[in-house]
Amino acid sequence: MDIQTKHYNTILNAKCELVCITENLLKRSDYGDDIECCLRKLFAAISLINRLDCYCFEENPLVPVNVESIFRIIFRGAGGFPPGTFCAIKVDGNQIYSFYTDDVLDEVAILKMIFEACEIPYQYNVLPNTNDRFLVQLKCFNESLSTTVINGPETISYDFDNIIPGECSEPSCNNCIEDSDLNSMYEVLDGLLK
Repeated sequence: MDIQTKHYNTILNAKCELVCITENLLKRSDYGDDIECCLRKLFAAISLINRLDCYCFEENPLVPVNVESIFRIIFRGAGGFPPGTFCAIKVDGNQIYSFYTDDVLDEVAILKMIFEACEIPYQYNVLPNTNDRFLVQLKCFNESLSTTVINGPETISYDFDNIIPGECSEPSCNNCIEDSDLNSMYEVLDGLLK
């Protein structure tokens, strides 16, 4: 059994033992027994379990939890744009793709064309939409999304609403104990749960 598997099994067994001990203490308390000393040991065991539960191994750091940014736009119904219309998309203020239309396109068709055609360094998905709403999912660090459509003298900017702000977290492995100390800590935990 490798060190990580042993660690997770030890933690799981300790949590199960903790539940049994708690049930027994509740029964003893109902009978009027003094359980203060046992509660102190139980508290120490819980603290040690929490510390061990947060332990991560260098080759397998805690996985980052990233919340992707979701952007939405509700169209104003500008209608179709003729061939030769210039279209551009900006992510966080940087223009990442632009093109000229070859056909008459409406707003939804232009956006679909942009997201299907551009090869950008950002991952994105066009999520299911209705006729007047368009949802786009970008990486957690993206904060703004906009498109610009220029048709002759007319310029229309579409700013997407950031309805779910992204949240990025980094993988971390900041342990204050060494792998070699784990066995000693398991022994202490075993002693507290007896």
